[in-house]
Amino acid sequence: MAQHIVNDSNLTVTSMVISDPSPSSFDLHQLQVIGSNSSFHPTFYTFSAAISLLGSAVFTHVQVPQFNGHNGVVIDVNQRANLTNETAFAEFCKAAIMNEKFPLNVYGKPQLKEGSLPKTTVTYNKTAMVTGKLAHSPH
Repeated sequence: MAQHIVNDSNLTVTSMVISDPSPSSFDLHQLQVIGSNSSFHPTFYTFSAAISLLGSAVFTHVQVPQFNGHNGVVIDVNQRANLTNETAFAEFCKAAIMNEKFPLNVYGKPQLKEGSLPKTTVTYNKTAMVTGKLAHSPH
């Protein structure tokens, strides 16, 4: 049942700022909104999420903070992220600059807990369409 709740939810990235890049890391500030029609509102415990363009290699892992899984919950990811694949990160940057929208995948194995039920581990595998920064330049 827990996995079904996760599968039926959706992820929207409302903003993403990458700053202070170095050869091995960058600062990431990303706001995400979870959409869910479930009558259950489990607690998702902090988990490591792999971040990639859909179909590409993972370029970083981030710690997603604990949140309550209700419709419209905003998740604020604000941290220093280490690069795990420079080529995949370059592909991500190119997609962000060259495309009006591009698919960003978030994958992890969080534990969640609903009420008095025991904790369970689920697979979180969501793709959000993210708006690129320079897709349309004014002329």
